[in-house]
This record gives sequence, C-alpha cells and structure tokens, in this order.
Amino acid sequence: MSDRAEKTRYRPFSRPSEWFHDVDHVAAAELAAVGSDIALILSERGEVEDVSYANASLQPYAPDKWIGRPWEATVTSESVDKVRTLLSDITAARSTRRRQINHPKEGLPDLPVNYALVAIDGSSSTVALGQDLRKIADMQSRMVQNQLEMEREYRDLRQAETRYRMLFQLIAQPMFIVDGDLLRILDVNRAAAELVERPSSRLVGETVTTLFRRGAREDIDAVLEAAQRQGTADSLEVRLANQDGSYAMTVQPFRDDGKVNLLVRLRQVTREGEETDSDAFDPQGLIWELPEAVVVTDGEGIVEQPNDQFLNMVKAVTREHVIGRNLNSWVGAAAIDMQLLMSNLKEKGEVRSFSTVIRDDFGKAIPVRIAAKRLTGPRSSRIGFLISEATGDSGYPSVTGALPYEPSNFGELVGRVPLKELLREASDIIEKLCIEAALRQTGNNRASAAEMLGLSRQSLYIKLKRHGVGAPEAE
Repeated sequence: MSDRAEKTRYRPFSRPSEWFHDVDHVAAAELAAVGSDIALILSERGEVEDVSYANASLQPYAPDKWIGRPWEATVTSESVDKVRTLLSDITAARSTRRRQINHPKEGLPDLPVNYALVAIDGSSSTVALGQDLRKIADMQSRMVQNQLEMEREYRDLRQAETRYRMLFQLIAQPMFIVDGDLLRILDVNRAAAELVERPSSRLVGETVTTLFRRGAREDIDAVLEAAQRQGTADSLEVRLANQDGSYAMTVQPFRDDGKVNLLVRLRQVTREGEETDSDAFDPQGLIWELPEAVVVTDGEGIVEQPNDQFLNMVKAVTREHVIGRNLNSWVGAAAIDMQLLMSNLKEKGEVRSFSTVIRDDFGKAIPVRIAAKRLTGPRSSRIGFLISEATGDSGYPSVTGALPYEPSNFGELVGRVPLKELLREASDIIEKLCIEAALRQTGNNRASAAEMLGLSRQSLYIKLKRHGVGAPEAE
C-alpha cells in the first residue's frame, strides 16, 4: 500500500481477513451504499457502470443517467483534472485520498461530492464512495454571507464615523467631548484647539478643568459633576487660562456606550450678558451659498477660493483639485477668452457680462456669463468671478454663428498679447468651427468628417480632444 493511501486513513482494521473473509457480494454492496451518500462502480476505463444512493434529495441530479458515460463527462470542467487524478492514483494503490468533485445540473446549483476510490479484489472495477457536501457548502455560504454582512455594517459604521468627525471638525463653535467620570477630554474639534492654542493630539486625555483659570476650577468641577449625575444641561461663565476673554460654557450630558459623557461648548461673551452667536447672519458667507459659481483668484487668475457650485460646474471632486490652477483651465473655448477677460479687468476694473464657455474636467463645454471685479482691501490684487449658466440666447455663438470675437476685441489685445499668439488663437477657433460644421453636415460621422476635412481619422480624434468636442459618434 502506498504512502498516499496510508495517510488517508486514521486507523485501519488490524485483522480485516478475520472479519470480512466471508462477506458476500450483497453485504459488500450494502456496506458501500450505507457507508456513503452516493457510490459509483467505475470500469477500468473510468466509465460509470452502476450507481447507488440512499438520499432522495440526490434524485433531481439524475445519477441514473450517468451509467454508461465516462465519469469525467458527468462533472464540471474544473473537476475533470481531479477525476483523472483519482483514476490515476487508484492504479498505484488500493485506495485514494478524498477529493471534492462537482456535478452540474441545469436549473440547480452544482452537486459537491467528496469522493474516495477503493479497488475491488479480483475485479478491474473500482468503487467511488462519495460524501454529499451540500450541507457543508450551504454552511460555508452562510458564513460568507454573514462575513459580508458584517463587513458591510462595519463599512457603514466607519462612514457614519467619518461623517461625524467631519461635521464635528467643521463646526465653528469650540467643542469638547469629556469623559463624565474622569472629566478627561475624549475628543476636541478644530475650533476648540485653535482657541486654547494647543494641538488636538495633546488635548486628548487631559483634564478639561486645566484649560481654565485656577480660581474657577472648583465651580467648573461642580457644574460638570452635577450635569453628569443629574443628566441635565447646565452653564457657567468662565475664563480660559491662556487669554482674558469671558466665555459662556454650556455642559450637555449624553449617553455614550452605557455611560454618561459630556459635551462642553464655549461661546465668547462680548458684553455683559451678551454672547457672540456663531450662527449670526454673515453677508460674506452668503456669497458662498449663492446658486451661481463663485471663484476668487489672485491677480494672475490663479484660483484661491472656489465655492461648491464652481466645483460642481467643472466636475472637480475636491477644492484641492482646483486651488492653485489657473482659471483659464476651464474658462473659454480657447486661451484667448481668459486673456480678453483679464485685459478688460485690468483696464476697467470690472466686467459685468462676459459671454464664454466653461469646460469641465471631462471636456464638456457649457455656455456661461461671467461677471468679474477686482476686489478692494488689503489684497487688492485679488479678483472675484461670478459665473452663471447662460439661458436662452447665451450670446456665445454656436457653429452656425460668426466668430466669437469682434475685430475690435482683438484690437484691444494688440500690444498686450503677442501677434503670434493672437494668430494661433484665431486659427484654433476657426479650426474648431470647421470641425463642428463638418460633424454637423455628416450627422456626427467622424470618418466622413475626417475625409471632408482632408484629415486622417486619428488626427481628427486628436483635434476633437484638444478642442473639447466630444459628442458621441454615430456611424
């Protein structure tokens, strides 16, 4: 008996000849049938000669129809090599180790069976004893589903935590989350860290009362302990240890993981009995809430502050993707648009209605009107842009209109922009209009448009991408 066969058994019978010497064929068949969920008799060539199974749930897989067919023809494609390996192993040993074989059936999940082969003395046939693995596979599937569900819930929890942390850090009012028992800081937002002039990492774990002047610490302790014990909000006027201003401290208890912790908020008192209200009307902040896109740049057009509407307009994911780039990355069908706009700003200080287009980061262009003004104040070189989508007649010509620049407009740029650059920009505009006209006349068939323009198809694609002409192709 080979080493492989020896390793498959836990312990063989010590005297098999004594126990099984007179076992007849009926008893042997019953042993094979009872000792397995399904048993196959295989010929020397690997064909199924007979089948036995006791579990009625196997009948839908029609094992009876396997008789007369090669065993490997009854299994899935990934199990064919395993069948061949088992048949090869049985020629060198009296038994083989088990291998999982899958039987396919249309309309049903594959039938997984764990087979071991045993040779029959005095016969060229082999018995394949199989163990039905559907219950184990079902259990494994449920475990996988449970694991996926746990991972999904964990991901949702992490997303909720991320949202909480983002909102907590963005709140302008200084806030501390304090352990209700030990009165130590558990978390602190950015506004609070800036107020006490210490990094958040050094504040976490410190007793919250140490942030205030010594004379008032006992009163603060009493308010915190009372709020934690009674479960009701309380407030107290306090002074920070690092500055002279007075603050109204509000303590709000809340239940957190089976214990009561405290949310401590601070509001500066500007006059006796009057607190500053972080939610007061802010006309400057209102500008950033307008439905139009708002951008502030330096004197050269480099973006410093975009609002959310501008990010949506140019399809930018974050402010960091926009800040530091020149506004001409998005404004205008060509770079000359931004040059003309900046030239007017330099001469007049403001532009009330400038028709052009905004190109997003995916190449799509929409007609817009821009109002711009040089901002007054300490940084007078800054420029504010208000960009709104043009409705109806945008004033920006389509391919059927004339050039988007009057000769007088080009004349305003003479002396400010090199002639070579002006000619190049004009050439680009004409090229774009010609391409759009060719696409329109050919029903957006790019192959026909390229032939009409005397270009190769690849050259046309390059120019389409450069000019931001990205309509889908209709062949």
